[in-house]
Amino acid sequence: MLFSAAAPANATEVARVRQDALEALLHVYFMNRGVLVTPFHCMMLTCPATLESDAQRFVTVLDGFCSELARRGAVSAPR
Repeated sequence: MLFSAAAPANATEVARVRQDALEALLHVYFMNRGVLVTPFHCMMLTCPATLESDAQRFVTVLDGFCSELARRGAVSAPR
């Protein structure tokens, strides 16, 4: 998961847009809500046993995270 206006095209661009503090906050926020995001890659891994409700839980927690950041003025709210 990257927080960038545009998708990076290569590893150099990924390194430029990564926000370590924001990623760490995301991990803690998700863990406190019972969702684990891989610590080194900042991505969600799924398997054939993943249920639609599992994916929805991730989306709900992500929405809460983004809403909280916007509420606190840390990021702009989506338009």
